[in-house]
Amino acid sequence: MRFLLAALNALVACFVWSAADAITDSGGWRRGDDALVGPCTIERRAFSELSVSEFARAYMDSRPVVLSGLPLNAVFRAMTAKEELLDAFGDTVVTLSSANTFSYDKRDVLLRSYISNLQPQREEASGAETWYLFGDHNLTTWGRFLAHYEQHGRPFFAQRGDAVSLSFGISSAGTGVPFHVHGPAFSETVWGRKRWLLYAPAKKPAFDPDETTLLWTRRASAPLDCTVAAGEAIYIPHMWWHATLNADESVFISSFVNWASRPAEDLR
Repeated sequence: MRFLLAALNALVACFVWSAADAITDSGGWRRGDDALVGPCTIERRAFSELSVSEFARAYMDSRPVVLSGLPLNAVFRAMTAKEELLDAFGDTVVTLSSANTFSYDKRDVLLRSYISNLQPQREEASGAETWYLFGDHNLTTWGRFLAHYEQHGRPFFAQRGDAVSLSFGISSAGTGVPFHVHGPAFSETVWGRKRWLLYAPAKKPAFDPDETTLLWTRRASAPLDCTVAAGEAIYIPHMWWHATLNADESVFISSFVNWASRPAEDLR
């Protein structure tokens, strides 16, 4: 019933707000410090102007790209507004990860407790002392929720035969994950702003796996740097070094992709 109500509310919102209005709404999540937003040195492409075949040719195996102007996913966006999320899942146990490079430790808490205790990152705290919600989902609980994320409206994220794993997250301003690598992935910002710092695979940055990204940015900079706002996504190719820094309380979802094939034609 809660999912149905969220969907109905979202449909009503579509008639009341324009897509641009919805993107600028905060969803009840608190804005952070604008000083956490850096310059954008990553190519930004309009979603509507980039074909699937061009994406495969120009970015899939070679370089990151920020996709702007994503189609508004009204239902999922409404479901992830703070009060809607608390109403539907506030008393659900979630698994938090420590905010260091390999997320060594885990901790189980109620989602309501995690959200109510979101605070800006303390500069003196280490990654091992900082906790965030990302991944480790119990699909019995979260499966129907994640199913509302409309990947079919984002053809770069999932093409025919691709295997995709979804990870949903919520983080407070100033938090983030130090540099790490994994397979190819898209990360869409649903609410707030999320900054990304990247290095090519062969150029591993100097970093302490327990030092927060906030502290790292106080003394260093990355060759590729961009803040991804609500309604945008970043694509990170296979094994590119990247760190994150949330400029606001942020809600985001990542699609980890195992490419099955290259598209022979433009599918869109």
